[in-house]
Amino acid sequence: MKRWQPEIVALNCCAAETVENGRLIMDAEDVHCVAKTMPNARLYLTHLDNVAHAALTRHTLKGRLAERNVTNYDMPKDGQSVMY
Repeated sequence: MKRWQPEIVALNCCAAETVENGRLIMDAEDVHCVAKTMPNARLYLTHLDNVAHAALTRHTLKGRLAERNVTNYDMPKDGQSVMY
């Protein structure tokens, strides 16, 4: 990502996991790392509140990102569109 410097980065980030495979999808710490790595990019956060094995909700993720001062993201509600 540092090499290409995308303006928008889509992240699946509900911290989904299974017993057999462990964590499958990014969590709040992963999103924070991307935000630090790509401070000028807009992060598009997906796979929230609709994955059966999710361990992280929109509400919880918003709180954890606020604690880490991450603000460069869009977290659309179900059915909501975001135009870039």
